[in-house]
Order: sequence, then structure tokens, then C-alpha cells
Amino acid sequence: MARFDDDLSSRYGGSGAAGPAPGASRQPVPPGGQRMYKHTIAQRARTMAIYRPIPVKQNCLTVNRSLFIFSEDNIIRKYAKKITEWPYPASYLILATIIANCIVLALEQHLPASDKTPLSEHLDDTEPYFIGIFCFEAGIKIIALGFAFHKGSYLRNGWNVMDFVVVLTGILATVGADFDLRTLRAVRVLRPLKLVSGIPSLQVVLKSIMKAMVPLLQIGLLLFFAILMFAIIGLDFYMGRFHQTCFWVGTDEPAADFPCGLEAPARICGNGTVCREYWLGPNFGITNFDNILFAILTVFQCITMEGWVDILYNANDATGNTWNWLYFIPLIIIGSFFMLNLVLGVLSGERERERERERERERERERERERVERERERERERERERESREEREREREREREREREREREEREEREREREREREREREREREFIREETETSPGAVMASAALRREDGGSNITFSLENNPVFLVLRNMNSKTQRNYTSLLVMYGRNHIHTSKFQHHKPNFKAFLATLDVYIKCLKGALWKCDSQNMYRNNKCLLHTFSCNAL
Repeated sequence: MARFDDDLSSRYGGSGAAGPAPGASRQPVPPGGQRMYKHTIAQRARTMAIYRPIPVKQNCLTVNRSLFIFSEDNIIRKYAKKITEWPYPASYLILATIIANCIVLALEQHLPASDKTPLSEHLDDTEPYFIGIFCFEAGIKIIALGFAFHKGSYLRNGWNVMDFVVVLTGILATVGADFDLRTLRAVRVLRPLKLVSGIPSLQVVLKSIMKAMVPLLQIGLLLFFAILMFAIIGLDFYMGRFHQTCFWVGTDEPAADFPCGLEAPARICGNGTVCREYWLGPNFGITNFDNILFAILTVFQCITMEGWVDILYNANDATGNTWNWLYFIPLIIIGSFFMLNLVLGVLSGERERERERERERERERERERERVERERERERERERERESREEREREREREREREREREREEREEREREREREREREREREREFIREETETSPGAVMASAALRREDGGSNITFSLENNPVFLVLRNMNSKTQRNYTSLLVMYGRNHIHTSKFQHHKPNFKAFLATLDVYIKCLKGALWKCDSQNMYRNNKCLLHTFSCNAL
């Protein structure tokens, strides 16, 4: 395998070595060829990360095991994931339980001496059932997602943290009924917030509010500076003016509950009354511009447009209505119509961005589901290919087995055919020997001699009663061995060959020699013609050795 700094001659036209030596002249690149350049460090790192990743040691905190027990392949965790991802029955059941619990909390009534109505007592009996359902939901999510240590676990989600706090406080309040845990029962007011975790639109609104905190802080600073500016202006215009009112002459009783002035165009007191200070002021002395804090509070009340008209009328009574509009109209336009609407604009824009992010996350989840589905489809396709490959391999193995069986049958058939051919050959040889022995002159002479000796009885010419074999049967052992050796030598070299038709004369000569043997054995020619028999045997052996061997 080539190293990263090696030239690849097969694809890039390199020489296969590490490159030319320093100072060596570069070879010209042929037309249509490519030059191989060395990999950079980043390219090497990426390649090594892909083909040879560094193994990461897993421990109990990094391995994805729920509660350190349930792995991702665990059957219990798989079913827990299916339940949590099952949108219609599971989610709707939890939402119905939360709504029912909210109704139960709303129907509670307070009576003196901590007494309860019969309805409240029956409603309190339903508390363990709600806690049990909430515990079941939390347990299923913890098994499916894990508790806290790895990414995507149960406590890594803020909504799940709120649900866990609600469930935990409910368990403590139910189990510790004999103890003074009434403060924990106050946490039950958070249970309606569990609806937020089950309704996506509410989640979008709350997420947009939380994401808008930084822009809202900037808008709040701008609004504070605007309020501070108008408060300082109000200090210059109305400091101490809201504490003058009309008093009855000679008494300390105020004649009216609104400010007054000493000169027109301010409000002038009527007969029997006099305008003087030391009045508490409107709205029990809260609405005034005596110091910066009360001035900020009064300006903020005007910006909220809650009772700002009364403040305007009090200012007109104290100073007149000639120039007061120059202060209050810009205050309402800038503070109420502009600054506060900036808050709504930020919230609306952040809500739209959050909805877009939510749609993007939904598309991402959809793409992830499609990717997982494609991966599963590819896995199923690979499984089908593997099964088809195994099936083809089994089919090829069966085909090879059938081929071997056919070859074995053909081999056995050829062997049987050769055996039948040899049998037919032996049959033809026996037939040929029978024909030759029945028609040879020596056999005729021997049979005639035998007939003369036997008194002319007829002898059937066959292999069993042929004169040659009859003579063999009557030979002594030594002569029979000599004759048999000649017969075996002739049979090995002629009878079991395909050329025995060509050696018919030799076979006839052999039969003629056998006639001589017969006569010699009968004693007719043994003494007078032994040399002739020896000469014929010698000629016969010479003929066998020349034609057969």
C-alpha cells in the first residue's frame, strides 16, 4: 500500500517512488496526464480520520447505557423508545392526565380550621393515581433516553427537568403525608406547566420569550434611559407643585383632592378657601415629581397609559394647561407608542425565528428519519443480497454436487459398458475358439482317433467335450502344465487383444501343434517323431514372440 507522500503511477502518472530528488529536473507531463502532488498535513489528517480513526475508550459515563444497565440494543430500551416516540396514544394520554389533574386542583376549596368538603376528600384520593402516571412517564423517558450523563439524556432537556421536579415533589408530598410538607404541595401549581411540554405551539412561544431576553434587555435599557430623561424634565417642571391644594380658611382641612395654583392659568381656589402647601398629594402622595425615584415611577405610569390622564389633569391644575402638552404628548408617543411596541416587535420577531428554527429542526428530524430509513433499507438490501448470494452459493454447491453425481454415474456407466464390452469380447473369443477348435484338422483327426478307440461313438464338439480339452484332462500333470503354459501364453498375447482375428493362422498352427501333442500322447508318434514335435514347438514359440510381444 502506498504512503501518503508516494506517487501513484497507475492513476496520476507518477513513478511510484517518493518523488524526484531535490534539484532534479521535473519530467514533462504527457498530454492528458496528471501530476501527483504530495498530501498536505490537513489532508493526511482527514484521510487518517476516515480510514484509520482513533479508537475512543468508553467508560461508564461516556457509554450510552441508560441507568448503566440498558444498552441501545436492549429490548426493554427499544420498547421504551417506541412508547415515547408513539405520538397519538401516549402523548394524548399524558395530556388528558395533566388536564384532569388541573381540574382536580381547581376544584379544591378552603374551609376554616383546615376542614375539607366531601368533594375535596374524594379529589385527594386521586392524587396517588396522578403521581403514578407521572412516575410511569418519567421512568419510560429515563429508560429510553438515559438519566443525565450522556448526550440527549432526560435531564439535558429543560422541560424534562421541570417534569422531574414536579414528580419528585409530588412523591415526597404523598409519601410524607404524616410530616409537615405543605410547602411541597405548593409546587403542584407547576403541574399545569406540564401542558407546555406536551403542546408544541406553547413550547415555541416560551422558547421565543427565553431567546428574546437579550434583545429585550437592550430594549429595556433604551426604555430606561428614555424614562430617566423624561423624569429629569419632570423634576424641573413639577417639583413640589403637586402638594398644593385648597384649604378652608382658618382650618387645616383640605377643601378638594386636587392641586391648585396661586396664579392663572393654574386652578384658583374659590371663596372661603386658600391655596397652600403641606398636602399629601394625589394618589396618597405617590404621584409626584419631588425626587428622581417618584419621578421615574410617575413617568412609567404615564408610559403604561394607566391613569396618565389624571396625572395630566393634576399638572394642568398645578401649573396651567398652556405648555403641559409639550411634555406629555412626546412622553406618550415616544414611551408608549414607540418604546413599548419595540418589546412587542422583538417578541414577535423572535417568535417567527423560533418557529422557523422549529420547522428547521422538524425538517432535520425528518431528514434524520429518512436517513435512518434509508440506512435500514440499505441494511435490508444488503441482507437480501447476502441471502441471495448465499442462495446462489448453495445453488452452485447443489449444481456441483449434481455434476459430481452425474460424473460418478457416467463413470460407473462407462465402467459397466467396458465390463459389458469385455464380457462381449470374452464371449466372442470363446465363440471364436469354439469355431476354430471344431473345424481344425487336428481336432477332426483327434476326434476320429478317439472315435476309433471308443468304438465309433459320436462326440459332440463343444468346449466341454472337445477332443483338445478331453486330451488335456487325460494328460499327466507335467505334460498338462506344459500345454497349459503354451495356452496361457497364447491367451495373454492374442485372445485378450483386439487383433486376435489377425492371428487366426497362428492359432491354427497352434491347433495343428496340439494335434501333434495328441498323437504323441497317444504313443503313436512319440518315439519316431519327437524331433518334429520339438521343431514345431520351437517354430510356434518363435511365431508367438514375433507377433504378440
